[in-house]
Amino acid sequence: MNVLIISSPNIKGRGGQVRSYYVLKHLSRIPIENYVVTIDTPHHIVNELRNSGINIVNNISCNGSEINTCIAKLVRNIIKHITDLNIDMVVSHSEHPLFVLPAFISSALSNIPWTVIVQSHMYINPYLSYGRYVSITRFLRTMLALRAMNNTLVHLVSDVIQHELSRLGIGFRNYDVLEIPVGLDHELMKLCLNANQPKVYDLAFMGALAVEKGIYDLLYIVSKVVREYKPVRLLLLGDFSNPYERKKFIDLTRRLGIEEMIIYAGYKVGMEKYCELSKARVFLFPSYVDVLSISVLEALGMGLPAIVWDLPYAHQFRTNAVIRVRSRRDFVNKVITSLRDQAYIERLSKEARSFAMQYTWDAAANSEYKAYIKSLSWWYRRS
Repeated sequence: MNVLIISSPNIKGRGGQVRSYYVLKHLSRIPIENYVVTIDTPHHIVNELRNSGINIVNNISCNGSEINTCIAKLVRNIIKHITDLNIDMVVSHSEHPLFVLPAFISSALSNIPWTVIVQSHMYINPYLSYGRYVSITRFLRTMLALRAMNNTLVHLVSDVIQHELSRLGIGFRNYDVLEIPVGLDHELMKLCLNANQPKVYDLAFMGALAVEKGIYDLLYIVSKVVREYKPVRLLLLGDFSNPYERKKFIDLTRRLGIEEMIIYAGYKVGMEKYCELSKARVFLFPSYVDVLSISVLEALGMGLPAIVWDLPYAHQFRTNAVIRVRSRRDFVNKVITSLRDQAYIERLSKEARSFAMQYTWDAAANSEYKAYIKSLSWWYRRS
């Protein structure tokens, strides 16, 4: 089977880009021929993946281009590869219209199956506004992408995506959920865990330092814990979404009198990230917008119990090591209860590690391979 994948892999990108990066690497171990068209991927990432044996046939630059112009350029490029490489199916590694529409148009013109790995509901929410008003062109383009995806079998990294879209009346008609959508680097994690580093942080957060990730809830929680229990140290792993957010955040820590308790470690990857995380006792994740949080999974993999909002994404973690709360007051209470009881933390830590072990990148790549087979079967039954 020859598969052409449209992707934007980046180990330092957003969650979907990180997933693409690792899945592409591990798909190379499965007996199918994968060809990849990347979009706006840094050249050093392209070179690294090619050196790993991944057949990237083109890296298309769309930066600075109008999106419709770029879609047309991608369609011409993909159709040429479908013909030259005898492609059996096209796969979009993103639900973004920039990826979906070229895959749909190229497949329709070439009369071959296609599918989408849907990693979020944000890009395909036509009602989402990035300013004061909803863009008409974005609305129409997104609705077209949704209509296209309803003419194939799509594969979701989480059923939260269908839940969120169904609330808007635009859920998918034909979909399934990947068995294991993401993986963890357990070998690196094990090296950090075996180092038995001292717990120098009481709490930790990892992810984009943005308002939708609940970073201001973190400050409220820390300030309350300090007043009601004792001083604590909160580790932040990640980058601020913009300079304004950074300034606002730092100013608030000063006003609350907790500036010295917030340790900003910046964005880290690999062993450096895991070893820093291993120095914490409890993971806080007050995010409002997640689908399947790899940050929570990585925290569990490092043996940290996690306290999260009781939102749909949290219910995917079927383990007592993920503690769901419904109010800031509950958040504070659970933090204090956890920090007071080391035996409780140690018990949840074992549960966390056990739960996380099922998430490997080999398993994620195999789940995606099964999705390709399901899509082909769906198309052949339909024809």
